[in-house]
Amino acid sequence: MKIRFLFVLILALITSPLFSWPDVPISNVSCTGQVCDALGADYKAQLTELPYQFQIQYLEKTLKSMSYANGTSNGFSGVTGMGTINKFQVGGGLNASLYKDGTVDFKYRDVNVKKLPLAGFSTAPALMAGVNLGWLFGQGSRDEGSSFLNRFNLYVKGSSLKITSADVKGIMPKTFEYNGYFSFTQMGVMLRFDIIKPSTEGLVFRFQGLNVGLGYSRLNIAGQFDNDKRSNSTFKIGDYQGSWVADSHFLYGSQMNSIPLDFRTGFLLMRTLTIFIGAGANRSEGYTRMEISRAGSLKMSMDPLAVYNYSSLTPSMVPSNLPSPEGYFSVALASKDVSKFTHSFLIAGFEIDIWKLKLLMEGLVSEHATSASLGLKLDF
Repeated sequence: MKIRFLFVLILALITSPLFSWPDVPISNVSCTGQVCDALGADYKAQLTELPYQFQIQYLEKTLKSMSYANGTSNGFSGVTGMGTINKFQVGGGLNASLYKDGTVDFKYRDVNVKKLPLAGFSTAPALMAGVNLGWLFGQGSRDEGSSFLNRFNLYVKGSSLKITSADVKGIMPKTFEYNGYFSFTQMGVMLRFDIIKPSTEGLVFRFQGLNVGLGYSRLNIAGQFDNDKRSNSTFKIGDYQGSWVADSHFLYGSQMNSIPLDFRTGFLLMRTLTIFIGAGANRSEGYTRMEISRAGSLKMSMDPLAVYNYSSLTPSMVPSNLPSPEGYFSVALASKDVSKFTHSFLIAGFEIDIWKLKLLMEGLVSEHATSASLGLKLDF
């Protein structure tokens, strides 16, 4: 009855609703006021179309790279190690993944930027617990028991972490004036089966058998940063010098659901060092979204000195007799990537046993992605 309940619970987790895709606002770039009218149609078109072209040619492709990186971290952050458990394990770790897919050139009218990197980065902290099902249901530990259940090891992982700008204020440069947060929420389960059971004999060398694992994992990442201090930016378009005093806002979110499958084998040296290798595939599906906006007063002139003097003042320093801003410029870029992909990978790593303590390091490589995990766990 207990075994049936356990597998019903795992099935419920895997078949639960996977996604909640939020709507993304439509991108919008606008320039209003006397200064925008004075620019003329050509310059105004450049001012309003450039950010949108950047979104189409680069930002949307970067989001796809972020989705791949998030999917890799999601499927590979379980602090699994060799994949065998004698009785039970508890621990935690951190995974970091990098996805690189070459470069892309950005070009719009006279603007040409070559070899912008298409890359994505993701990280996933996780706490884990694992148990040998034979030991769980009273059939003895893996080394001592002879039940078929001793071939099964169940891993669960989860985390919920929120980092705010106040938490890292001491290590950020003083020029960083954004307030916000990043949050990570993850849960997952994996069932592993010993195709060939690990050897229990040998002082110098022990074969650790061959096992296969199938799992399900969900990762949610959310971030929001705002700068309401109306920072000043200067730029040039044609013969005009511009000053843009504006607020900035950044919003990021991702939800990935992954089903990893892999085989692992290895050996134990001197009852202390376990070296393992493996191969598998990870099926991921989800979305990554990003919104970037900046809006505020725009002043442009053919007199660079006048614009420089204006842009060097913060809003609280602007004298009351200065002329009011001559326009309003707002940029709101919003993109969402919805991805479904499968990638094959190779695994290698090691565990160092110090009594009941295991220090774990493992790495993953695939066609475009690399990933590394560092973990610490107690093994009983």
